[in-house]
Amino acid sequence: MLTRSCRLWAVLFMVGMLTLSVQPGVTAPEVDGFMPAWRVGDAWVVEARYRNLAMGEDAWLPPIRWRFHVRSAREVDGEPCFLLHVVPLGRPDLKVQAVLWLAQRDLRPVRVIDVFPLRGVATARRREFDPRRLTPLFPEGALIPYALPLFPFAEPSHTTGPTVVVGEKAVAVASTTFVDRVSQTWSPTPRGFVVELDDGQPGGGIRQEWWKGLPWAVSQSGRAMEVRLVEPAPGEERR
Repeated sequence: MLTRSCRLWAVLFMVGMLTLSVQPGVTAPEVDGFMPAWRVGDAWVVEARYRNLAMGEDAWLPPIRWRFHVRSAREVDGEPCFLLHVVPLGRPDLKVQAVLWLAQRDLRPVRVIDVFPLRGVATARRREFDPRRLTPLFPEGALIPYALPLFPFAEPSHTTGPTVVVGEKAVAVASTTFVDRVSQTWSPTPRGFVVELDDGQPGGGIRQEWWKGLPWAVSQSGRAMEVRLVEPAPGEERR
């Protein structure tokens, strides 16, 4: 019989095997509007700090750095996807990681697997996303800060103000489908866009700032965490 530790590492090993197939040179297709341009093999690091709610609004836990790696390109039900693997840097004790299948054409979520320990037992939560209902990606309580808006962003009209998208988030977990209303608002900045995401869950919405030429949001706030892109550093846009 496997011990709890063995079961945990068995799950982590299986998730790792999902990410081994690499197809160098695969890039996202051209789109109208703004979205980050990824290639297989791209990687970046973000630093997240989490509010220690037990100690008050101004108390923070030590930051955690997360490495995002575009490991491969695969099809999921006929949809070409990037496989994005996220792990903590220098914190194997967390035993947490995520594998995200994101559509190459607009980076919308197609499938997500979160791995985390639950009462000492390895747990893998798998979410499948309904392709008929476009939605931003929300971490849904996960420690990893992988919130991702819908792309591409188009320039808003000067007469109508910021662009607002309202939709439905339908996620299948096991045999149950959950549907929630979501909204996404974005406005241009001198270097990119600011986007606000909200699915009506406790903790409020999520605010991100995206810069052209960078693979991920340079900053994020909301839901008791603050996140910043540290590698590549802002100002080191990819040529």
